[in-house]
Amino acid sequence: MEAVTRTRTALRPIALPLALLLGPLLAACGDDPAGPGGDWPAAEETVEARGLVWAAGRTIHLGDGTTLDAGAPVRAFVVGRGGAFVVPDTRSEDETWPELVRVTPGGHEPLGVHAEPGSLSLSPDGRYLAFLDHSGERDDYGTPLAEAVVVDLDTGREVHRSADGMGDTATDDLADLYEDAPPAVLGVSATHAYFLTPGEVIAVEISSGGSEVVSDVNSGYHDQPWYDALASEPVLTSPDGAWTIRQPPRGAPQLVPAAGGTAVTTRLTAADLGLDPLAPQPRDLDWSLDSWLDDATAAGIATVSASVDGAQTFPLITCGAPDGACRVVPGTEDGALLPESRAGGGVVPTPLPSP
Repeated sequence: MEAVTRTRTALRPIALPLALLLGPLLAACGDDPAGPGGDWPAAEETVEARGLVWAAGRTIHLGDGTTLDAGAPVRAFVVGRGGAFVVPDTRSEDETWPELVRVTPGGHEPLGVHAEPGSLSLSPDGRYLAFLDHSGERDDYGTPLAEAVVVDLDTGREVHRSADGMGDTATDDLADLYEDAPPAVLGVSATHAYFLTPGEVIAVEISSGGSEVVSDVNSGYHDQPWYDALASEPVLTSPDGAWTIRQPPRGAPQLVPAAGGTAVTTRLTAADLGLDPLAPQPRDLDWSLDSWLDDATAAGIATVSASVDGAQTFPLITCGAPDGACRVVPGTEDGALLPESRAGGGVVPTPLPSP
């Protein structure tokens, strides 16, 4: 199958009044944040994006043990250059796409865009953020046109913004169009961001903002080499190479020593979940491991089914080598929100280096 390669012209940021260009840097003083097409504030603070990162309520937990206060419950987030980028959970039916917020140790600032929560995607180095923005022109029924956006978080420069292929506000019922063929961000590689529109896939060169159509949706794209390259398999071998995770067809995950010897079967009980032995115990308890927190600690997710109504919770867990004992990550007993854009890398895509 030949890929379509119609080249598009790179879009340049639109010149805006000074107050909008300054954006969130002056938000606390009453100025408007950067709006669609305007530059963002450059990254000034660094937060740890490696290790186990998760959110519960309004708190984002970073791999180094520090936390960030998002100011509101978190609906979706990623952690990249300059902080965490958060779509708040406003719990309002009138606010389908809340304003995107950047969260740092110093506070939180609105960014003037309204990102599709599931579209937040980072380049592997965390420098470029790609997403679908719903801040622009609306059709006759009030639905905003989706725009593909790529931002260089280091400089704050919006390197790409385009509604090409996303429909026409003058002739389309966008809600109907997007229900039948929802736009999406398919992923971001080291060089390109890939956007799915209702009719085609557009590849954006993240350094320049130039774009081209690389596939027609009707022709399919799942067999394309660029699509295969977007997904990464979970790393099942510990950072020092001493252990490997093995998931048998039935039963608990095992930790297999690379030097040979007997595999260690991991153990997780209701007591490890912190449940009172006098309280109702889980009807079912299963768990899987998919990554490593450090050289001797595997990480994964448990599935806990209540004995009364069968309701399920999904706490994060860690299991140690060589004893195989597992425990719940404190604070995730009722489940936790993981960052978007993990690209199949497991609960911990990148472990922290050993001290």
